[in-house]
Amino acid sequence: MTKSIESQLERLQERHNLYLQNLLSDQLCPSQLLHEAIEYALFPGGKRIRPILVYLIGDILNVSPDCLDIIAAAIELTHSYSLIHDDLPAMDNDDFRRGKLSCHKAFHEGVAILAGDALQIYAVQLLIQKLPQYLSPQKVLAIVNILCESSGIEGMISGQCFDLYPQSLHGSSEKVPPIENLRQIHELKTGKLIMACIEMTIAAQQEAPQQQATSALRTFGNQLGFTYQIQDDYLDRYAPRQILGKNRSSDLSNQKITFASYYSREELYSLITEHYQSTIESLEYFGEKAAPLRKFTERLINRV
Repeated sequence: MTKSIESQLERLQERHNLYLQNLLSDQLCPSQLLHEAIEYALFPGGKRIRPILVYLIGDILNVSPDCLDIIAAAIELTHSYSLIHDDLPAMDNDDFRRGKLSCHKAFHEGVAILAGDALQIYAVQLLIQKLPQYLSPQKVLAIVNILCESSGIEGMISGQCFDLYPQSLHGSSEKVPPIENLRQIHELKTGKLIMACIEMTIAAQQEAPQQQATSALRTFGNQLGFTYQIQDDYLDRYAPRQILGKNRSSDLSNQKITFASYYSREELYSLITEHYQSTIESLEYFGEKAAPLRKFTERLINRV
């Protein structure tokens, strides 16, 4: 059973990578330099956590795989753009990403900014161009709106702003955010895009969403988004660089306050374990149908 689930997860990752490769090869890009920077940022693509979440949740909700290809790609394009910009000298100033030089180090900083801009726009363009083959205009508009809200000023971008300038949160004059404010930063910066994986997939159902299923998945997404971010705080502080794939302790070097600032190593590990347990328990409603999603979530736990 476990081996078959692992094989399924590998097939989903391969399917997603192939879909992205085909998109990139079909997309007209007059600037070869820009094309190279985009390809560099997208491949190899790490664990593809968000796209795989889309596929696994879509399988639970019986959403067409063709729709899932498009939604998963739009999510990954958005996520990759955010990583390019996060790594810039004016932001987190990271020299490495996914085990290799970050985009602005491999290319000119200006090219990296433009590559991020292009990926952000292309994510929306992809939904508008491809989804109408499978879904009604109303559903397409709803899905586009979810992505824009979660990644825009209502979500990820504001979260990144608060992360850089915590004193701007709620007009606070304090440089160090209280722990409840730090949780809000995490919700915006990381949680919103993870929730978009769930909300976009729910919106892509042909049949009316079932309230219990929708509620369970939203609980799962909220738990996963928060836990994944505090796990990142843990890894940034304690993980070896070869595991992390980027500079370790970049948060410390940037003088950022994270959950690793408020908890000891043992306390933070315990907190991560506790929240992941709650994340897995939120899937009980789906029984064995959620076994692949449960296994994937357990795999994420093993990052620490």
